[in-house]
Amino acid sequence: MKKRMAMFVSLVLMAGLVLGGCGQTAEPAAQQPETEAAQQEGSPEDSAQSESEAKDTILIGLSQPTNQEARYKSNTDAQQAKAEEIGGIELIVTDANNDSSTQATQIENMISKGIDVLIVCPCDGEAIVPSIEAAKADGIPVVVWGREAATDQQDVFINYDWTDIGRQMGKEALSAVPGGNYVIIGGDNSTVIPDEMTTGIKESLKKKLDSGEINIVFEQYITNWAPDGAMSAMENALTQQKNDVDAVICHNDGMAGGAVQALAAQGLAGEVPVIAMDAEVSALERVHDGTQHSTVQFDFNGEGEKIMSAAYALATGQSLDDIVAFYTDINGVDIPTANVPFFIVTKDNLKEVVIDGGFKTMEEVYANIPKEEWPK
Repeated sequence: MKKRMAMFVSLVLMAGLVLGGCGQTAEPAAQQPETEAAQQEGSPEDSAQSESEAKDTILIGLSQPTNQEARYKSNTDAQQAKAEEIGGIELIVTDANNDSSTQATQIENMISKGIDVLIVCPCDGEAIVPSIEAAKADGIPVVVWGREAATDQQDVFINYDWTDIGRQMGKEALSAVPGGNYVIIGGDNSTVIPDEMTTGIKESLKKKLDSGEINIVFEQYITNWAPDGAMSAMENALTQQKNDVDAVICHNDGMAGGAVQALAAQGLAGEVPVIAMDAEVSALERVHDGTQHSTVQFDFNGEGEKIMSAAYALATGQSLDDIVAFYTDINGVDIPTANVPFFIVTKDNLKEVVIDGGFKTMEEVYANIPKEEWPK
């Protein structure tokens, strides 16, 4: 009996210990839902904080007509660098492949993503109007650069003086060949740029055009500024003139490359001066070897910095006074405008303007040229 009683007491004590142990183990389990609840309560705060941080980031859409040409790629790189320097900017970049409908779709998509500012260089000055007006209707400030858009629904215009660029190119042609038969191969006239450039060219040539010392024997505008189109145009000019051509002015370096190919096929590369613009590496190589007389170096870094600075100012409600130099009349409205400097580049000043000016490195420009020919 004592043994049974002792066993019964032992069992009771053991049961008590087991039950007590279970109670201690259960406490953390009981607290676990509280921890989970606390975490769940914290999630909306974390989410709100993320949303707040997202709102603090300025979302800028950059619509380029193309990023395949050096000019536009350099512009994009400069804008991205300025955005990183400013900080707090997310940049969406699109390449329309020189197609207006593609550009319209890309801008529509950027608007739907909630961009704070739209930067656009139009493929076509007329076709871009609905896209710009859609952005403005959504309360999105618009920076237009490089090519004029046929709407006053824009906040700032960053541009080059295309007439003066043409004027300086014409002067450069005169310095190379003061008389004779001139060919003009122009860019796609879906924007005002080719017309403005040709106006400037002809202003420089006017006296000699009037006197008959210079004749423009061939003038053609090339869809999409295509080099192969320029080559065909140059071939046609040479055929029509029986190779009697004294100077060629092209509206960009890509087309100049096509023209030089056509001249080379007739043994005239280096004999007929070719004047162009954009300072692409391939063009600078041609300037060095004499198959292209000159090009135009744009201040891509200054251009990109101005564009991004303007976009940031518009996004944050800051003044544009440090950016705007004058106003452009578009549809009777004065649009704040800033011009960007440019420089004529010849073989004589290539190193000074392009290399010493910091636009390109010696290695970039002379990569395909024997080192003994590099300038000192």
